[in-house]
Formats: sequence, C-alpha cells, structure tokens
Amino acid sequence: MLTIKKVILFSLVTIAIFGTLAVFQSNNNLNNGQTNQIHPQTIETEVVVETEITESNINEVTEIKRRTNPFSIRKTPKPLSILLFGVDRTPDEKYGRSDSIMLALVQPETKELMLMSIPRDTYINIPDHGYHKLNRSFQLGGPTLTKQTVSDWLEFEINETASIDYASFEKMIDLIGGIEMHVDRRMAHNEFIIEEGLQTLSGKEALYFVRFRKSLDGNHDSDYKRTERQRQLLTKLTSELLKSRSFTESFSLLRSLFKTVDTTLSLQQIITYGHHYSDFSSEKITTLSITGHGDRRGGLWYEIIPDKELEEKQKLIYEFMNPQGE
Repeated sequence: MLTIKKVILFSLVTIAIFGTLAVFQSNNNLNNGQTNQIHPQTIETEVVVETEITESNINEVTEIKRRTNPFSIRKTPKPLSILLFGVDRTPDEKYGRSDSIMLALVQPETKELMLMSIPRDTYINIPDHGYHKLNRSFQLGGPTLTKQTVSDWLEFEINETASIDYASFEKMIDLIGGIEMHVDRRMAHNEFIIEEGLQTLSGKEALYFVRFRKSLDGNHDSDYKRTERQRQLLTKLTSELLKSRSFTESFSLLRSLFKTVDTTLSLQQIITYGHHYSDFSSEKITTLSITGHGDRRGGLWYEIIPDKELEEKQKLIYEFMNPQGE
C-alpha cells in the first residue's frame, strides 16, 4: 500500500527536480549519470502546504489529506510536457534572461520520462519578432512567449512551464545541507575556486559547478561537458532527497522547496503524478539534446539546427507522447 510519507517524498523530488532542471541546460536507485527523475511543480497554494507541520498536528494534516483524497486517484493521468527555464534576473528586470532551456516530457501510460535540452542560442523565429536567439524570446515575453516559440518550432503544443532563478537554486541546495559531488577538474574563475576531488558544495558552489565554462588556466569546457555535470548533480540531488526522513522533516522540506519554483502547474498535479510514479525506475528515462552547429549571422553567433535534426526530434516527441500510435 502506498503511504502518505512515500507520496510526500516523491512530491518533494518533483519540486526539486523540476526546479533544478530549470537551472540546467540543461528514486531510489538513480546511479546513471545520464538518467534522472522528473515530475511537475507549482506556485499555487492549498491548505496542506500552508499548514505548519509539527509533531502535534501530524494527525490533523493526515486527516486533511484524507479528506482531500489526492492519493486515491486510480486513473492514469494524461501525458504532460513542461518547458523548463533557468533564469538569470536582476531586481529591475521583469523576466530576466533564460540561461538554460529544457523540455521535459512525462508519459504516464508507459511511466517513461524524456528530458530534451535545447540550446539557448538556437536561431529561431519568435512570433511577431522575427529571427533571434531563442533566449531572446524570454526577455521579450517571458515563459509564455518562449513556450509559444518552441511549440511552433517543434510543431508540438507544450502544456506547462516552470522556471527558477539562480538565487532560488542556491537556496534549494542549502536547504538540504549542500550536495556532495566529484569535481573532475579544478574550477577557477576570478576569485571563485572549487578544488578537484570529492567536495560538499554549498548552494553558491553548486551553481558555479553547473554553470562553469571558462577557467583561469585557459582551458574551457563545451556546453555539452557542462550539460553532463548538470545531469550528474541532478542524479545526486534526487538520491539525496529520497533519503529516509521523518514525515515532519519531509513535509517541512517540501513546503520550503515549493516556494522556490515558479510554474503554471498546480500542487494537485504534483501529487497526482508523484502518486502515479512512486514505483518509478530510472531505466525509464531518456535524456538527449537538440544539436546543431555554430554560425555567425549579422555579427552574432547562433546555434543553427539542421532541418534533419529538427525533424528527428519532432518524430521522437510524437512517438514518445503517442506510444499507441494514436
């Protein structure tokens, strides 16, 4: 029988993973650096999230959950697509800049997940604005315009969006007490340094780890190398979140992480998918990137995606979201 505590754990992972994926270019047994867990998240509130969890009121919260009955859903939820953003934003900016973009596809029928990285510099037609880099669409119209832009480009209607800025990502990592990662090289840029080897990274260090490209030693990493580090951190974060905790600790962390991600999804959706995927296997995850080549146009460098590459990814998306060939 599925316990409330177990669903809480998977809802916790849901929020953290989507928040983390939003920052990236971007489970009990996740140990493959190229496979990760995923579910949806929200900013909307309801009474369970707003309730302070203490030893004295656990029974009350459990009763609230029983009455709202979110775990008794037996019908398989619909396939879901979420466009994820990592946002670099200053206080005076309305939207900021989308430093990373990833499409997450959730297929409940087969309990499979697909994570597809999209280069932020992709040369793309932005509705009513002409051709620009993809991340320009976020500056012009936020998640809504970028979702429309990518949906038109992929010829596939994306359902939802989720975004997180870097300050929130740092807070997320600090909430779990940091994260232990193997650093494959000394990372030094300006006055910020992370030494090679096994390190427990703070939120600020983890952000530097996943964004690192240029070093003082003159050796620079590619976007693809950076993406691999991001996937490694995602895997580690998932395992960390699924460690055994008391109900009180899990729910308190869930509530805190809940506030770090801005999304169009509701908490009820998180719980529904968390329930459905509670026996999820990491072998059911596919991770890939849309790839192209760099080219200078009008004085700017763009990522040019060949038609063949785009058509292949469109076909993969369709087949993944329609496993019965509907």
